[in-house]
Amino acid sequence: MADKKISDLNALTAAAAGDLLIISDTSASETKKITFAQIKKDIGITEGANVFTVSAADGTNFTFADYNGNGSNANDPSLYLLEDHTYVFDLTYASASHPFAIRTGGASGTAGTNLVTGNGGDRLIHIGTDGTVTTGATANAKYSGLLIWRIPHFGVKQTASTGDYHYQCTAHAGMFGQIFIGSVFQGLDGTW
Repeated sequence: MADKKISDLNALTAAAAGDLLIISDTSASETKKITFAQIKKDIGITEGANVFTVSAADGTNFTFADYNGNGSNANDPSLYLLEDHTYVFDLTYASASHPFAIRTGGASGTAGTNLVTGNGGDRLIHIGTDGTVTTGATANAKYSGLLIWRIPHFGVKQTASTGDYHYQCTAHAGMFGQIFIGSVFQGLDGTW
């Protein structure tokens, strides 16, 4: 297995399933596994761009930290995302009772289906807190680490009636939030 140095998000997309990310120091003969803190810094999670910090503390909702304009948290908010953009879900709440999955076909209280290759599942990347990388549909439904979703180019907005994308706890269907996906040119409401 070749060493991988994470310097930007594009390097993550080249990682193969099951790879451990390590940094080779060219000035020494030593190779070290990259730390989770380094991964978060390298992909810009400390800067807050396109990053959602998610927790499941109360067991009935996913809470998104600093989601509202005033900096307050939000429980199970609807997300308005853009196609062809990358979003990071920081799942460091580490509760195996509440796996976070991006899904289709469900509703609050009705279980959906995890993404597959044809509807965006092939564009998922999970980085475990130990540096383990999982790609594709098997990267979904995690409760720790970083879940990264590079949203495909749909060409038409994905609303509750067309695309029906959402996030949901795989064990508790009531922990649910709708995901609306728009285009930069079209806008989320089709008026851009």
